Amino acid sequence: MIRLFQGPPRTPFDDPREAESAARFGMWLFLIALAALFAATLLGYAVMYVQLSHAGTWPRDLPAVPGSLVFSTLLLAVTSVAIERAARDASRAAGGPAGDPVTVDAADRARRDLLVAALLGVAFLLLQGLSWIEWLRQVSGRLVDSSDHRFALTGFWVLTGLHAIHVLGGALPLGLELWLSRRRASIDAHRAGTIRFTAMYWHFLGAIWIALYAALLVTI
Repeated sequence: MIRLFQGPPRTPFDDPREAESAARFGMWLFLIALAALFAATLLGYAVMYVQLSHAGTWPRDLPAVPGSLVFSTLLLAVTSVAIERAARDASRAAGGPAGDPVTVDAADRARRDLLVAALLGVAFLLLQGLSWIEWLRQVSGRLVDSSDHRFALTGFWVLTGLHAIHVLGGALPLGLELWLSRRRASIDAHRAGTIRFTAMYWHFLGAIWIALYAALLVTI
């Protein structure tokens, strides 16, 4: 099983550039599918908010969104910067001559930035956990209210929880890329490509988070 991750996989393409193009196309399809999932969730949340607000049953005295979400946003932004730097340095390392000091330095920087991104991703999840606890502390006494109120109170967990699941899903390939990049002295073109795809996913998570956070600020 480990051998599957040690080098470029076999593909039906003779030209490596065609294989990379196909992989990039597949990544975009994957991100579009995820975007549709989040868009449907946000649309459903917005419809319920509009309907309940129109009926006068959406609570107007909800507690403020936990302030820790500001730091969560900053963590995601820095994570995105770190993994973007890792992807660029990995590309430089893959494109340079083996053993060249510039190439080696680029590979080392890529590994460091991957480690930073992984640690920040874990920190984001931990901070989200604290935000959920804080929200529960603020609304626990009101969860026995009407079903309309319960929807408003639990919508926070639905939106942030769905995002956190996908962050956890992104942490797994990020950790794998960190591990694989450290197994070898150099970073080849295949490894640089997979790091780039991982970066695309994390940039997507950052963009989605902004939309979710904005929805919470507007409705709560």
